[in-house]
This record gives sequence, structure tokens and C-alpha cells, in this order.
Amino acid sequence: MELPNVMHDLERELSQEEIVKFAAEAAEESHLEKLAGEDEQDGKDAAKEAKKRAEEHASEVKRLLKMVRTRKEVGEVECSQEYDYEADQIILRRVDTGKEVDRRDPRPDERQMDLTRANVAPDPSHQEQVDRTPAGA
Repeated sequence: MELPNVMHDLERELSQEEIVKFAAEAAEESHLEKLAGEDEQDGKDAAKEAKKRAEEHASEVKRLLKMVRTRKEVGEVECSQEYDYEADQIILRRVDTGKEVDRRDPRPDERQMDLTRANVAPDPSHQEQVDRTPAGA
């Protein structure tokens, strides 16, 4: 049974250039958050909109600084799935690195073995029975 590739949220290491870029973006978002906070003083409706913008900028600052601090980004990564018949498990591997990221029990529909691809040696006793069968039987 051929299992399709899937997208999975995983971490990936950031390059030094990406760390510098995200730190600069965090600084810019922090500045925009401050400006939006100052706009809250301008009337009731404008204050609500400014508060919403300030919260969005604060959330983005938090996300960017976490990436800079951990030097990792979480995002969708294409993963292949392969069936480990001996362990009766589905193995999830990153397509970009080949690294195993998860194992899980197969769903019932995935348990259907594709006999054309199964790595099963023929049973020698079966061949002996075929050899002994009379020609007209």
C-alpha cells in the first residue's frame, strides 16, 4: 500500500541571517505596537481599533522573539509515510532531511497489505505441494 506524503508542523533550525532578520522584524513590530498604543487616546472607535492593532503587534513580537531565542521556526514540512511491517507501525519522515519524526499505529484501512510490494519470502512447503500434484489433478 502506497502511503501519501503529508504536511506536518515541525521545527527547523534558523540560519544566522534569518535570526537577524526576525530580530529586526520584532523590533519593528514592537515600535508599531507602541505607536498603536499611543493612538488609543484618539476617541472611542479609534481607540478600539488601535488597541486591536497593538494586541496584534504584541502577538507578532512574541512569536518573532521566540524564534530568535530558540533559533528555530515551526512550520509545515512535507513528510513521507512508510509502513514498518515488522513493527506494525507507520513511520513519518521529513522529506528534506530523511529524519524520523514520528511513529504511529496504522489505521484499519492502512493495515491492508499490498502483496505485490510485501517483502515476504515464498513458503517452501507450498512449492513442494505444487511439485507433487499430479498433472491431471
